[in-house]
Amino acid sequence: MDATGRQHSIIEKIPVVTGEDLDTDSKYPRPGTVRCEILNRYQNDKGQDLVCITTNRPFSVETTEGLSEFTVSAVLISALDD
Repeated sequence: MDATGRQHSIIEKIPVVTGEDLDTDSKYPRPGTVRCEILNRYQNDKGQDLVCITTNRPFSVETTEGLSEFTVSAVLISALDD
């Protein structure tokens, strides 16, 4: 969900979005994570910490509507554990 409350859907290969062992018998849709690149961080006029991101890098992930840039709440962003 983006900062405006709009829900987005991504259909992607399993290893790109989750470490779960999913198959045709799994219940869908499933939550997952998508790697992204942070473009900008800021605070809006309500004091909310927001982050502009692109999912185009590093793996060219897009929503079912072809979108790859979003503004989301900073709490949705986490660092990678490499």
